[in-house]
Amino acid sequence: MKKTFFSLILAMLAFSASAQEIIIVGGGTETAPNNTKSGETMFTISGIVRDKLTNGQLIDAKVELYDKNDTLLSKTDAHSWDWDYQRGAAVESAKFKLNFPKQKDKYKLKIWAEEHDTLTQTIDLTDMGRRELNRDLGVFYLTKETKMNLDEVTVIATKIKFYHRGDTLVYNADAFQLAEGSMLDALIEQLPGVELKEGGEILVNGKKVESLLLNGKDFFRGDNQLMLDNLGAYTVKNIEVYKKQTDRARFLNLDSEEDKQLTMDVKMKKEYIGGWTGNVEAGAGTENRYLARLFAMHFNANSQITVIGNMNNMNNSTRPTNDDSFEPEQRPSGTKQYKELGVNYSTENDDATKKASGSVTAKIERNLYDNETNSETFLQTMNTRGNSTSHSLNRSFSINTSHNLLWQNKWLSLNLTPELSFRHGKSESNGMSETTKEGALINRSMNEAFGSDYGLNIGANLQTTIKIPKTSDAIDINTTVWHSNNRDYNDSRNFIHYGDGKTQDIAQNTMQRDRPNHQTSAAIDATYLYRFNDKLSLMMRYAYGEQRSSKTSDYYLGQVLGEHTGDYTLENLRDVERSFDPTNSNVSIEQSSQHQLTPRLSWEPNKIFSANASANYTFTRNSLDYEQNGKSHRAEFNENALHGAHLQLNWNKNTEEGYTTYLLYYSISRREPNLRNLIEVEDTRNPLSRYLANPDLKSSVENSIDFYFYKSVSNKWNLSAFLDASLRDNATVSGYTYNTETGMRTYKTYNVNGQWYMAGSLYYDLELGKVFSLGTRFDYRFNQSYSMIGENTLEPQKYSMRTHTYKPQLVLHATFGKSMKFILQTGFDVQNSSSERPNVQNINYLTQTHKLTADIKLPFNWSLNTNLTLYKRSGMEDDKMNTTEWVWNGRITKSMLKGKLLASLTAFDLLHQINSINYYVSSDSRVETFTNTIPRYILLHLQWKFNVNPKKKIAQTTTYY
Repeated sequence: MKKTFFSLILAMLAFSASAQEIIIVGGGTETAPNNTKSGETMFTISGIVRDKLTNGQLIDAKVELYDKNDTLLSKTDAHSWDWDYQRGAAVESAKFKLNFPKQKDKYKLKIWAEEHDTLTQTIDLTDMGRRELNRDLGVFYLTKETKMNLDEVTVIATKIKFYHRGDTLVYNADAFQLAEGSMLDALIEQLPGVELKEGGEILVNGKKVESLLLNGKDFFRGDNQLMLDNLGAYTVKNIEVYKKQTDRARFLNLDSEEDKQLTMDVKMKKEYIGGWTGNVEAGAGTENRYLARLFAMHFNANSQITVIGNMNNMNNSTRPTNDDSFEPEQRPSGTKQYKELGVNYSTENDDATKKASGSVTAKIERNLYDNETNSETFLQTMNTRGNSTSHSLNRSFSINTSHNLLWQNKWLSLNLTPELSFRHGKSESNGMSETTKEGALINRSMNEAFGSDYGLNIGANLQTTIKIPKTSDAIDINTTVWHSNNRDYNDSRNFIHYGDGKTQDIAQNTMQRDRPNHQTSAAIDATYLYRFNDKLSLMMRYAYGEQRSSKTSDYYLGQVLGEHTGDYTLENLRDVERSFDPTNSNVSIEQSSQHQLTPRLSWEPNKIFSANASANYTFTRNSLDYEQNGKSHRAEFNENALHGAHLQLNWNKNTEEGYTTYLLYYSISRREPNLRNLIEVEDTRNPLSRYLANPDLKSSVENSIDFYFYKSVSNKWNLSAFLDASLRDNATVSGYTYNTETGMRTYKTYNVNGQWYMAGSLYYDLELGKVFSLGTRFDYRFNQSYSMIGENTLEPQKYSMRTHTYKPQLVLHATFGKSMKFILQTGFDVQNSSSERPNVQNINYLTQTHKLTADIKLPFNWSLNTNLTLYKRSGMEDDKMNTTEWVWNGRITKSMLKGKLLASLTAFDLLHQINSINYYVSSDSRVETFTNTIPRYILLHLQWKFNVNPKKKIAQTTTYY
């Protein structure tokens, strides 16, 4: 493997060295000088053209370069595009590139755009370096013309849902009909080819969006949920998807695919730029439901400040008329209360060389869960069944603050990111569980627990980038320090009754204190970027890191009082005096250090094909010192090996008819074993569990390959498909030997070979005229996992579990003018699991989801939004979980004061049938869980939308991108 990989790198170098040089112009159509001599060294200057007021990019601005004698050397449009290999769409920007014969001199740059004043600027290039091939001139800002004829404005209405503007995929927000009062998440959920996952994760044609921006700015600093839940959909003009350069890549003028991130950019309407905008909402309803929410944002081209408040007991993101999730297993579970207050800020200068941003958020949460779980465990000769019920209440307070400071000049970039967080949580729980075999009781246990925890985390990262004068090379130095201090307190009472009549029942009252519990880490890495030319570059990276964690765990044990011997109830355990138990108390210190050497080669001979490859060789030293009951134990794991490598190939074709792209990615990665599994220490805290050591554990190695395909034709339909597969050798598996009389498990960690995974997906979106659009998706998953299971005196053996999952889905949209919209969704989730064990039958599970949503505009500013969903489950072992549910939600809204005030009546789960049920199959068991969920309610709420316009309005005839 190693020889093959490094041979590939050498072959790429050799091929590049022998290839003829091709001059690639990255901007729009460029007119090159007529007197260019063959073989003459060319130099490239680049920049971006923006509007000074809105910071919007001025696509197709004109750019010309003159020498000191006013002779035209080159001209182009500020219009650049590159193909997005990850998503399969093109990326457009107002970036220009000008090529001209390399010569030290002063030049004159002239830039102008429609309805803007012309900018003329002198460019001093007398300091060109011998190996310098290009120079990024940064951002050029054009001001609005002082004279304009507003009578010439022409407005063309369009309801095209999505289209390609150059190389950017643009979604027209006005083409999607939404319920009154909808937030940004409701709009994004309707975009063709886009999925909105739990936690704010966004997928476009199956690829994850790495950055969610507002008018090109990362104002919310990666907190997608904050923006999705609070930004009103009514403020959005367009949503654009493209590949965006990172700050580092922009500073170094790097334009390859690996220097870009898949970005979703939300463009606000002009009337909401430059002033204050936001909304306030309050409501109360049946079942003591309530909500109160505040979102206020000031936004202009260079700065932003946002104030956010949220208080509700509606599971936070449960807005009934929005499709929170197409997957029934992700529907709201438990009952949750949130109280949140936060402030975000961001500011930068005109040329974006000095930036400051940050946030402070305080949050209080209260979560209540009631669970009922049925399980079946697969052993060697028999199966056991388990049933448990539990009740838990978790409360927490947290405060988080993080900031980012960026400073750049011509040759140096400094990016500092400090972070601080504090959390205090409390928990209480109680439950009962029992395990049976063939109907006979093995054991029954009851437990009650209380806990609290404190956590303080502080850290900072400093990224330094230095351009090497007179070259196109650069040095990156990245430094990170992190420290956390945690304290955990846990009290528990439990007793265990054995069904064999021979084993004595056990009652315990325990207390555990983990303090101090510290983790400290520090790392530094240095990377040298060597650019052979504009097509081939090599990065050499060296990294060193250290980690140290130390924890003192004190354990206290109290036995039941003599007068209650044999009368085991939780009540009888409440007042037991506990004494220190040295046999289960311990002190552990774990240390690790790593040296890494990583070469990375990138080759992009043209805009059709690109390739990059890397290898990571690591020197690892890990140690664990563990002291318990007066005995010291030490484990070490040292390894010098190829820790990871990858090869990525991209190909694309861009024509007037559409776009086609292919991506092939191969990687190999290595993971060290957990040192705690290498030492054997007696642990009697849990009478039903015992742990053995395996000093022969090895690192696991995973080989994976990904293939991605995307095709879009004339903005009418698009098709995407991807396939992922991985194979893991020496995978770590927590196996055990099961005592069928007492239910005790003796655990041991093993290495197993042959675990592998494969997944494939196919997406197809089609516009069927002006009324209908169709979206289809098919997902397939295959997983082969292994367990090591023993029984009584039988040694553990390796058993496999193979699971196939098929998920076809279809979404049909029908929009009739501006007054009616219907969405029909239907989907199936089919799972089939099988094992070679004779006592495990094939397991089949099916979920059906069928949903109809209607959004109707009524006379006199009334609107109705409702959805009816059928969930049907079959294949559960517990028949009461094989449910058929009709879930009906609805909202009726009255719009007043020209849309500024909304009064709504919301009904959630009118038929009172919703359930939260989860199903899971692993290599050694299957588990079915029923969890409480938010009850049906009716809520009356008011929403006020406000907008304070800036004194200086933006011209209505200017188009901003």
